[in-house]
Amino acid sequence: MPERPIAQFYGGEILNDALPILLFGGPVEFAFSVANSWKPVGQKAKITQSAGREVKTIGELKALDFYRHYLGEHADPAKEFPLAVYEPGQERFYLRVPIHYDDRTGTISFSEAIPVGATVQRDAFQELKGGGVALGLDESFEYEENSVTGVGGGQIIAIGTDGIWEAHNKHGEMFGKARFRDALRRRPESRLFEIIG
Repeated sequence: MPERPIAQFYGGEILNDALPILLFGGPVEFAFSVANSWKPVGQKAKITQSAGREVKTIGELKALDFYRHYLGEHADPAKEFPLAVYEPGQERFYLRVPIHYDDRTGTISFSEAIPVGATVQRDAFQELKGGGVALGLDESFEYEENSVTGVGGGQIIAIGTDGIWEAHNKHGEMFGKARFRDALRRRPESRLFEIIG
């Protein structure tokens, strides 16, 4: 493939072998913004101990225990599970991605610092599982009673069946639980038909 020259845009011209330079004079103010479509839906908690990028405790739990409480005891913090961070008194959040954790101390290192007192939130999915046969197959079967506590505002309860995540498209690809969860993440404040539509 032949090399193409690098082009610079200047006004209405396209230049080659040019160097763009921008000069400012006097007091200069600038701002930038980064946005994402990620929507946290889990319980909120406060950072109670941190040192720079290393978070030691969230609420009364070690940082690693906080993650595993929502992800499962054998799950590891990963970039797919960032924390939404709210500075005190702010409604907008930014994301911090876990990059390392220590099983021994229970600490998690994030991509950038998270200050003590900041409120954090995860988009945790807790799958409620129970044993037994499908409903209606055996009238005499006694099902185990299960319960969950701590459900609060801003949380979603989604009830589904394998008929959703095991459905296949025309290419033979299974829909899967990950896509089901992603649909909820994208539009958690919407009505059901808008979420799955």
